[in-house]
Amino acid sequence: MKFLDLFAGIGGFRRGLELAGHQCVGFCEFDKFAAASYTSMHLLTDQQRNNLKEIPKNKRQKEILKDEYRNGEWYASDIRDVRASELPNAECWCFGAPCQDFSISGKRKGLDGERSSLVREVFRILEEFQEKDRPEWLIYENVKGMLSSNSGLDYLSILSEMDRLGYDIEWQNINSRWFVPQNRERIYTVGHLRRYGSAKILPIEGANRENSASINERKYPCFVDMNYGAGIKTTEAARALQSRYYKGVSSRNGEVSGVAVKAYNSDTIAIRKLTPKECFRLQGWDDDYFERAAMACSDTQLYKQAGNGVTVPVVEAIGKEIAKHERKSV
Repeated sequence: MKFLDLFAGIGGFRRGLELAGHQCVGFCEFDKFAAASYTSMHLLTDQQRNNLKEIPKNKRQKEILKDEYRNGEWYASDIRDVRASELPNAECWCFGAPCQDFSISGKRKGLDGERSSLVREVFRILEEFQEKDRPEWLIYENVKGMLSSNSGLDYLSILSEMDRLGYDIEWQNINSRWFVPQNRERIYTVGHLRRYGSAKILPIEGANRENSASINERKYPCFVDMNYGAGIKTTEAARALQSRYYKGVSSRNGEVSGVAVKAYNSDTIAIRKLTPKECFRLQGWDDDYFERAAMACSDTQLYKQAGNGVTVPVVEAIGKEIAKHERKSV
């Protein structure tokens, strides 16, 4: 199955679907730093990568955004400028539209917010197609807070638009902890064009992948939660990564989550924040993909990219279910 990666970030959807056997034919991403990481992670040839390494790092990000480094793959920066007529053929569109206006930690503007309203651009482009030419599959990811935004009416509006455009819809609250040691609940919505008949994808079940995202090979340090009133406790999983993690250990309601470090030859315990590489691992990325991103971007941007991304093995699980229903004629 061919797919388009919209609101692509660094390509968590892309990597997950590729691992499930599908093929990406293009991506759209507005943030220049995420687009630089995406290009470095997924599109460069070995020769291009070696040439870029000869350029000072503070100049690579601008250089890598040149068309030549995408090697012919379709790309758009701003989805608001995209028209149906220019899109490559794809049986699936995946998108994790910006979530800040849905998040319970934000101002909760919902679909009236500038960022979250961008999901309507996907429906606008779909409207430009005749139904027979629309992608068979839609995969949409967003924060759990979307369910309660505007008393649930915002999500109902999204589901209604998918239904009007001809899609049967399933949705599930999936916790990344089922696959990696990170408590990260996200709503995954799968639409299937009903003209192709029924296809049940959700719910997916978690995988017991022991040490699949171990933050180091020695199984130490460990995750900790610290509440300023209740003290420190160890946990089996990190709190959900956030884009602002670069500022330090994540904090909410007086609680922080980080990594416990035991001083050498001592019982003293300190708390440090996760490294960018550990954050990528907690999103299911292999270290070689992290190194490709780190070649193009600063640690600050890498933290943001991990916190804003989707968890790779979650998407892989959904992609494998879709593969079971893939039409042989495609």
